[in-house]
Amino acid sequence: MDPGEKIEYLRKYIILLDQAVCAFNEKIDQPEFDSMSRRFLYEGPNPVIFLVLKMARIVTAFYAAFELTKQGLFEDAGAILRIIIECRHDIDFIMEGLTEDPFPDNKKEVLDNFFNKEIQAPEEMMGTMKKPPTIPRKKIYPAVGRLLSPGDPDRIQRISKIQEEMFSGYVHASYPHIMEMYEGIGKEFRMSGVRMRIPMLIKQVALNIHPSLNQFAILAKALNLTGLKIKLVESVKELENSEAYK
Repeated sequence: MDPGEKIEYLRKYIILLDQAVCAFNEKIDQPEFDSMSRRFLYEGPNPVIFLVLKMARIVTAFYAAFELTKQGLFEDAGAILRIIIECRHDIDFIMEGLTEDPFPDNKKEVLDNFFNKEIQAPEEMMGTMKKPPTIPRKKIYPAVGRLLSPGDPDRIQRISKIQEEMFSGYVHASYPHIMEMYEGIGKEFRMSGVRMRIPMLIKQVALNIHPSLNQFAILAKALNLTGLKIKLVESVKELENSEAYK
């Protein structure tokens, strides 16, 4: 497979994830329009709705990553991959809570924080000058380790932290990440894309599709969407054996 063929091959998995979110959406209560904020809102914190929302964001991010990858815009693709990685870790964190009874307080805190956030008008932000509280990432990583590798959670916890930090430089435009655009021979910044980076980006996209398929399959099973779960699990095996993943 050449890079273009790999991108098109991987796209079918994103379409499957897209279809999965549509199926999940039919299984949850729908949001109501709030006249005060003039946007649709769900009624109260709910772990399953949280998972569906994070998964919807993952799908849109994958679509964007494909377009950026085709152009070799690795700086922007890296920022999108950072979003995907964080969403995956957030999903693992809440999924762990669904295996516990009662639902843990630290998970409730994350849900309350997530659903209580509002988009403030500029004048409101100027008036308070306070950033809404967020849950430190260090509280998320241990849950990822416990869920994915109960026998050796510390290793997965460290990997999760490294993954987010590695791609954070693209989000925050750090010095070393910007300098990756500089081309020494021509002494110029390659701002319209670097084609030689496309294979690396394809590999990173594939590596993130794989755990996403697994997470979506877990939720499909929990929502009694048996046919969808089987299709997602089969897709994991198919992806593992493909040239685009190796």
